Amino acid sequence: MSRSNITAVLEVYNEEDRIELCIKNFLWADSIIVIDKSSTDLTAEIASKFATEVVRVPYSDRCGIHLEKVLSERNISEWVIAPTASSLIHPNLVKDIIALTTDVNFNYDVIGMPYAIHAFGICSDRSPWHDKRKYTLIRKSALILTHKTHHEFYSDSNKRYDMPIKNKVEVLYHLTHRSLDDYFEKTLRYAKNESDQGESSRGAIYSIFKSIFTIIVRKRTIWMKKHGLALSLLYAGNFVAIYLRTWEKKLNLNDYHNIKKEIGDEWDKVNRNKNCKEDEHG
Repeated sequence: MSRSNITAVLEVYNEEDRIELCIKNFLWADSIIVIDKSSTDLTAEIASKFATEVVRVPYSDRCGIHLEKVLSERNISEWVIAPTASSLIHPNLVKDIIALTTDVNFNYDVIGMPYAIHAFGICSDRSPWHDKRKYTLIRKSALILTHKTHHEFYSDSNKRYDMPIKNKVEVLYHLTHRSLDDYFEKTLRYAKNESDQGESSRGAIYSIFKSIFTIIVRKRTIWMKKHGLALSLLYAGNFVAIYLRTWEKKLNLNDYHNIKKEIGDEWDKVNRNKNCKEDEHG
């Protein structure tokens, strides 16, 4: 039996400031495969110092399109975990995970790991991003890969094991949205992915209302004293962006391009006449 019976797989793009610490948090895995989407910074070079393998692939806005090919061509462990560059994990949780994945009598396909999302540095059960567990530690035989944003890596097996939540520290961390710039860049990119995957305007509108229900009723985020309004707007903004992307795809920009051409032609005429007059007086 290998030391953990787990392969870690990370798909990343331009994460030079986070990739080293992330990989060091998962060196306990039998192997670490980094799928680098042609980063323009030092992500691949840094990752190659610590990861088992770095696979360079062409950039794509879509997520997960290289996972199946990469995993099928390699001898990976029985269990696969899919952290992101913003993931960290507590050593004590790792010990408990390995005890499960190396137990030949453990009869589950998916492990729900205690989880803490820190969005803009805020971690609260009233945050709209809050989840108690993360289900991205999956037995290879039960793994399903898709191209759907945020659902690239999952399993529909009902043999799920929820690890006990001991405390708020011994968890898998997700440190997301480091700044508004980071939030807007990723939100617009992910929204484009969703619209490219066939999200309808009606579906996008439904998601907006669902997010409003989440922040007002289910999580009551809006009622948080200090950060409620900001987190609520940011969370709903994800789904507003998806709707706007689907709307943008249907825009008819003929008038826009026609005006550019017409005004450009008019200025070309003005400049030609001006040059002719200058030549006549030259």
